[in-house]
Amino acid sequence: MKVYSFESFSSTTVKALLKNNLTGFSSFDIARALKNKDVKVNGKRVHTDIALNKGDYVQIYLSPRKYYDVIYSDSNIVVLNKLLGIETNSVDDQKQTLLTELKAQYPTARPVHRLDTNTLGIIVFALNENSETELLHAFKNGKVIKKYVATVASKNVKTSDKFLDSYNKNAGIVRFAPPLHDGKDARLEYECLSVDNDLATLLIILHTGKTHQIRAQLSYHGIYILGDGKYGDKTLNRKYHKSTQSLKSVYLHFTNLKALKYLENLPFSIL
Repeated sequence: MKVYSFESFSSTTVKALLKNNLTGFSSFDIARALKNKDVKVNGKRVHTDIALNKGDYVQIYLSPRKYYDVIYSDSNIVVLNKLLGIETNSVDDQKQTLLTELKAQYPTARPVHRLDTNTLGIIVFALNENSETELLHAFKNGKVIKKYVATVASKNVKTSDKFLDSYNKNAGIVRFAPPLHDGKDARLEYECLSVDNDLATLLIILHTGKTHQIRAQLSYHGIYILGDGKYGDKTLNRKYHKSTQSLKSVYLHFTNLKALKYLENLPFSIL
């Protein structure tokens, strides 16, 4: 953790002083530091935004947080490796999300798909309206090959398997049932890469991109992702002291594009 120090040269507030002088951190970082009492005014800790007078001395203690690495970018898209648990985007533009963090570097970034908050790995953002339109269409119509790696309970895991199930989301909970064959069923397949006692590592190919699909659909078939508090095995999570799901997006490849056809030659992988 590093300490940053500033003097107020006029009447202002703690947040305003820090926002105007602190580089490399967002307003969300400042708010979090205040909440955690990591801010001092004239040597005394404060936890709310207070008024400052000329000559007041402010210190803030911060640890830089890196939310993503850029894998690839051009004038149309930016591809990230999401590193920390953070929501992709939100209708509340005051909320800290991956999108708000990314906009500091890419102001025109637009979300075209999402990862669950605690799912890490490859995610794509469009950088203009035309690429946004085409990529949204690609994700909606199955023109993207998506692969994930997950650590799961080894019980019920086969060498490989395919799942086709009906999908229902109600009050934030996803449930699966036998397929309806109505064109709206959820599809995925997996290959078991390794087994180590009561854990297994799966390579998952996601054919449909529904909310919480991988976590809930595997759970429906008795396969529980390690660390998943919503759809997982609580006993296994306690055993391994895991509270966030062990799920990572590792491969993404666009197919059958039009204006962005060049992306078909650029598979993105962190395998």
